[in-house]
Amino acid sequence: MGHHMLSNMEKALDAVTAVDPDTYFYGEGWNFGEVANNARGVNAIQPNMAGTGIGSFNDRLRDAVRGGGPFDGGDALRANQGFSNGLFSIPNDRNSGSDAEKTRLLQISDWIRVGIAGSLSNYSLVTADGTTRTGAEIDYNGQSAGYTSDPQEIINYVSKHDNQTLWDNNQYKADFAATLQERAQMQVVGLSVPILSQGIPFIHMGSELLRSKSMERDSYDSGDWFNEVDFSYQETAWNRGLPRQDKDGANWDLITEIIGQFPAGPTPSEIDYTRKQVEKLLTVRSGSELFRLRTAEQVSERLAFHNTGPSQVPGVIAFSLDDGPDNGLTDLDSDVDQIVVVINSTGTNRHWTPALVRPSP
Repeated sequence: MGHHMLSNMEKALDAVTAVDPDTYFYGEGWNFGEVANNARGVNAIQPNMAGTGIGSFNDRLRDAVRGGGPFDGGDALRANQGFSNGLFSIPNDRNSGSDAEKTRLLQISDWIRVGIAGSLSNYSLVTADGTTRTGAEIDYNGQSAGYTSDPQEIINYVSKHDNQTLWDNNQYKADFAATLQERAQMQVVGLSVPILSQGIPFIHMGSELLRSKSMERDSYDSGDWFNEVDFSYQETAWNRGLPRQDKDGANWDLITEIIGQFPAGPTPSEIDYTRKQVEKLLTVRSGSELFRLRTAEQVSERLAFHNTGPSQVPGVIAFSLDDGPDNGLTDLDSDVDQIVVVINSTGTNRHWTPALVRPSP
């Protein structure tokens, strides 16, 4: 989408909604190549999409949950752990639980919080260094972490057709001592973030079934051997052989090391566990309008983050969604006055005493 002019996307949306008003446009608003930074005009890239109502994929939340970036290769694929697979809390053999890893975890946790808030540019929160900043003021690799004006303009995801599946990515990064059940729990933690975020959740087919592509990075033309999804819930495509050399030859040594430590893939037990947990998460999301707020104003007045700042418990994301006349709000969910969500990625019990009082704006 980023290679199209913004005006073309807007005209196309207008033309389609004139025929079918119940239409949603979204795409890849990456800012790169010959159109980078509007080199050929105002393109449909992330920083230009605010106010259009058109969605773009959220690489900020994706990278924070997965760890590293989509172009990592070789040893960096293992060293760059993320929120869902053990950064700081469950360090692998390339890491140690150092202060630098803690600092990195707190930083990317702010990226996740911005994503949970629909990547709104004007949503404010207390950041890892203790300052209060808007999404637009929080840095993501030289760009603004938040850039939308309404939650519908963000697609929150942790895997799709490009790059490794969430399962394969986690195997690159998980500690070798992690059990199959713990790896399934990492998958659930990763998927819980987009499912419980404001905006549009995007779930890669088979993610809830621990889908593997045998570590292949880019499998669009690799056939069913790597791309099969087993809807009988019996197996994944884990360890079907090294992925193609033209795609992943530079990663073969690391893949061989990981498979040597972890040759057996998920069993039906872990697949069934993950599927059921994701179904529960989807039931939670669909069961309350508070997870599907429509405007930036609604998000700002109802969503509050807890366990923030430099003294936060690392690896724990906590937020509340307020509702009802007792909070001075229109009642969107007659069953609740407030929902509290806690996502614990640390693999162990964590003790935290919340003060469930909305902070002053």
